[in-house]
Order: sequence, then structure tokens, then C-alpha cells
Amino acid sequence: GLYLTPAVLDAGELENGLIGYETLFDPRAMGRLPVDERGDKSYKPFVRQNAPCTALDDDGKGELCPKILHAIPAYDEGIVEGLVRGLGEDGLNASVVYLGDDFERKVTKRVKAGEALVAYGWRPSTLVASCKESELRRVQLPEHGRTCVLRPWEKRNRYDCDFPTQSLRRLASSAGPLAMSRRNLARDVVLQMEVLDTDLMDMLRHMGKRRDGISKG
Repeated sequence: GLYLTPAVLDAGELENGLIGYETLFDPRAMGRLPVDERGDKSYKPFVRQNAPCTALDDDGKGELCPKILHAIPAYDEGIVEGLVRGLGEDGLNASVVYLGDDFERKVTKRVKAGEALVAYGWRPSTLVASCKESELRRVQLPEHGRTCVLRPWEKRNRYDCDFPTQSLRRLASSAGPLAMSRRNLARDVVLQMEVLDTDLMDMLRHMGKRRDGISKG
């Protein structure tokens, strides 16, 4: 989904449990996002045609759009870019920049620094697991369902709802070396094992801390 930091919001909005997507249309909120972010030079930023922010700056160096942070264009099948094109009546007055490798670590560092940002994120991930809810808030987009509009055949790639849920599945096979025993204990363990969402996030949080310790060492 899309996540934002409290620095984007007004003080009154911080008291609410849910952050509606209307925030993304608030000029004051979006005006707090960086406009000079260029991201990884390997990827060209995505800019919606005819967005009000696409006028060149005074030096003619580029557009003045508030930036939504993303990993690489190949992620999420173009949904973030589709939201910029299609959310609301005319899309978002924003562009998408790609941070490339180590996206989660880069965004986490900026979240911890208290920067104002809107970024792509997902659960479970080390990015979300490494940040407290008070540091990184999920934007509530229109519910994904039959009313969701995705028109790739029109070559507009408009998207106006939340990301689809992707379920994780457990797979176990009775074939192979372990099948020699009448009772396949390894298979039984896999089928009976249950990992709660909170447990999974704790594991990712631990992995993130361990990785940071290795990189510092």
C-alpha cells in the first residue's frame, strides 16, 4: 500500500486512527513532500501527463511535483503509477521516483529522521516491521473489489482502489526421501505450523536489526 509519515499531516489528523486517501489531495500535506528528489539515476521518474505540477521550475531543470517514493518500476505491476493516474477524478498531483537497491533501508532511515514522505510499502516487510505505527501510517485507499477500475487495455493504466491482497500458502509434499517413513513428521510439522502476523513482523524486525549490525560491523 501507500504509507506516510506524521510530518505530512496536520496536528489534528495525527489523533485519528485512519489516514484517508483524501490527504493525498490536500495541497498543504503534499506541499510538505520533497520536490527535488531524483532517486536512482538508473530509473526515469514517472510523471503523469498534464499534472499541474509538471511545469518546469525556474531553472528549467525539471518538474515541481511532490514525490512518492518507490523501489523500482517492476514492483507491484504498476499499481503505484496507476494510482497517480487514476485516484480521484483526475489523478494525483504528484510523481513517482525510484530509489532502487536497498529501498527499504533507505526509506526506514528517512522515516526515523522524521522526514515528510509518502512511500510504497507492504506487509510483511522489514520496512513496516522496523517502524512504529506512530512513525509510519498506512493510507486507507478505496476498498479493492469489483468496483476497482483498472484499464490497461485503454493504455491509460488507471487505478483507483487499494492494492489486492496476496495470500501466502504453505506447501508440503508426501513425495521425496522423507516419504519413506509411514508417517512423514516433517510434512506434519509444516501443515500444523501457524505463524501469526505479529510473529512474522517480529521475525522481520529481528532480521532487520541483525542485517544492520552486520553492515555496521
